[in-house]
Amino acid sequence: MFEDNPQPMWMYDRETLAFLAVNNAAMHLYGYTREEFLAMTIRDIRPPEDVPALLRAVAAVDSGYTPPDQWRHAKKDGTIIQVEITSHTIDFTGRAAELVLVRDLTAWQQAEDRFRELAETIEDVFWVMDARKSRILYVSPAFARIWGRPTQILYDSPMSWAESIHPEDRARVVKAAATEQTTGAYDEEYRIVRPDGTVRWIRDQAFPVRDAGARVLRVVGVARDITEQHELEKQFRHAQKMEAVGQLAGGVAHDFNNILTAIQFNASLLQSTEDLPAEAAECARDIEDAVQRAAGLTRQLLTFSRKQVMQKRYLDLNSIVTEMTTMLRRIIGEDVVVDVQCTTDVLPIHADPGMIEKVLMNLAVNARDAMPAGGTVFIETSAALVQEVLHARLSVRDTGTGIPPEVQARIFEPFFTTKGAGRGTGLGLAMVHGIVEQHHGVIAFDSVAGCGTTFTVCVPCVSAAALDDTGPSSSAAFHSPEADGQLILVVEDEAGVRQLVSTILTRAGYRVLVAEHGVAALAQWAAHKDTIALVLTDIVMPEGMTGVDLARAIHRDSASCPIVFTSGYAPEAATEQVELVEGVNFLPKPLTAARLLAVVGQVLRAAGAD
Repeated sequence: MFEDNPQPMWMYDRETLAFLAVNNAAMHLYGYTREEFLAMTIRDIRPPEDVPALLRAVAAVDSGYTPPDQWRHAKKDGTIIQVEITSHTIDFTGRAAELVLVRDLTAWQQAEDRFRELAETIEDVFWVMDARKSRILYVSPAFARIWGRPTQILYDSPMSWAESIHPEDRARVVKAAATEQTTGAYDEEYRIVRPDGTVRWIRDQAFPVRDAGARVLRVVGVARDITEQHELEKQFRHAQKMEAVGQLAGGVAHDFNNILTAIQFNASLLQSTEDLPAEAAECARDIEDAVQRAAGLTRQLLTFSRKQVMQKRYLDLNSIVTEMTTMLRRIIGEDVVVDVQCTTDVLPIHADPGMIEKVLMNLAVNARDAMPAGGTVFIETSAALVQEVLHARLSVRDTGTGIPPEVQARIFEPFFTTKGAGRGTGLGLAMVHGIVEQHHGVIAFDSVAGCGTTFTVCVPCVSAAALDDTGPSSSAAFHSPEADGQLILVVEDEAGVRQLVSTILTRAGYRVLVAEHGVAALAQWAAHKDTIALVLTDIVMPEGMTGVDLARAIHRDSASCPIVFTSGYAPEAATEQVELVEGVNFLPKPLTAARLLAVVGQVLRAAGAD
């Protein structure tokens, strides 16, 4: 039994520590022959630094059973192995001896080291608990990083982890842990509150480890910090909600813009009436002004609820800021003063007005949020030289808390926000940065803790002569030199708008055909295609044929026929299939009679030149 035991065994003299006998397994493990073993003492298979501890242990051994103990042994080739020793005091041929059984722990130790290295490297918390769940056997260091508490508290008190659970989640999670961890059904998401007051979302799973008889030996688990994932899911749900709002806003804007177009055209027709009393003419101008303000509100509704395609115009930055002032004061609230100072100089830029409005709105709202106790938002415009090029400068300054230095490098990152839950998506400044870059501008900020923040946006200026010429005033006589009786096909599903467009074009000297949808328009085209000079069509129409579909059908017949699109929707909401350029092939509603005639004349001149 001694010689053929698969575990290494030997006997040594208690007094001299010399080997008295060794078995085959010991010779195989240590690499010594029997003769070499019998010529050594047990000191010779220990690293020199471990010998003093060996001698103290031998001196303390009494007769009888000695508990297992772990030691380092040295093999013949110098390799150090970890072993577990079990020894008994026996009489061997009249000599006091120790019978030793050796268990090589090297492979087990290596596996344990690999496991520990893995457990201590992964970002998740790995934990092991005994079957009765009364004692934590192991918890990885990630617990301290995620929970913000030392791992030792779990060894001292296994259920102390539950004290960190958010009060609203605690009862549910503790009950699930008590009833489901040993069944394999435990899979809980909950919030924890760290000592610094921050809240993290955790996904915690547990799995029982069973023996061959299905008895639970221990419970192992993994807890993962899912805060970022949870925030992304929340932002995705918010984005879906905003998409629905955007679709609703687009529908409202479409119908509203058709109504405004009818009002605008009637006001234009009224002003074109000969011998119109001065009082009536003034009322008509007031109506036009009101329509333009209402159109601005509709544009802002679309801008703030949907991503818009760039529709650049030549405009004065001061006019954007002035028009937005009333809305900003209403949105920012009464506890924050809005101080607007626009330069008297004209600041001509080539920009999308809706996007510039979005930049100003986001910067102003951020300034308000930085002043929870109230304060002042200073909005200023001025001219500035950037790399020796004249720029229009927009400055938004607050008297708030300032941006902490440790987050300043990240403020333009998408989804990064310092605002509390439910108060920000982290997209505002990222969007502002993107819009400024699209306009070939620059954005910078300066912030001091406790003293406020200033954001500065600079966009290149253009020649003042490039500012949009809106064409003849609406009170001028409706006449276009290009008309000359040319035939225009007007396709519009709104009867009132269709009739008014027809009236304005007719008064200007055009001949007009009308159709209420695409199918009727194709019939008109088939009958008059040799004489139709231009097609003016709404994009979104009934009967299953859009304005884009109609344009394609017409161009299959005559590729040279110019087509101008109109829509009360934002351009990208109306179609993604055709590039729409305002003033070239697109007229957004509401539109003025002057703008309608100017664009139609411009397109016909271009077609004639070709």
